[in-house]
Amino acid sequence: MRAGDLVTNTRAVWDNPSVEGGPFPAGCTGVVVDVRPDTLNNPPLSSYVDVMLSHEGKEVWCGNYTQGHFEVLHATVKVGDLVRVSHPNGAGAQDWWCPTGTLGVVTKVFGDRFHKGPGHEELEIVAATVGAAHAFYAEGWEVVS
Repeated sequence: MRAGDLVTNTRAVWDNPSVEGGPFPAGCTGVVVDVRPDTLNNPPLSSYVDVMLSHEGKEVWCGNYTQGHFEVLHATVKVGDLVRVSHPNGAGAQDWWCPTGTLGVVTKVFGDRFHKGPGHEELEIVAATVGAAHAFYAEGWEVVS
């Protein structure tokens, strides 16, 4: 989970338990604003996140929640990210096919340039097995670092 990721809450949350408002039910969509490591426990138990959710058209600030309260719907991918093929059938086709586990570097983020809908965001990636930049659908790749 990283700042900028699109998430949903997996259980009810409050914007501030001390004041009116909430609980906000599971299934609200939001964006991760900040991620911080657990510095209070040894060993660390979980990272803490700040998330701006949307509920019935209103902004809901959820600060200092553990990552387990949220699930990533769509991870942000940025130019320069190290990525790996995560799809069991690999990614690409013909001369630019990459088997599962292949590493690559993102060189461009096109988004959903053909308006096909969720899962059709495109990335230009220089993959280890191809050696040249090529466009791939983002759904077959995961961010390594």
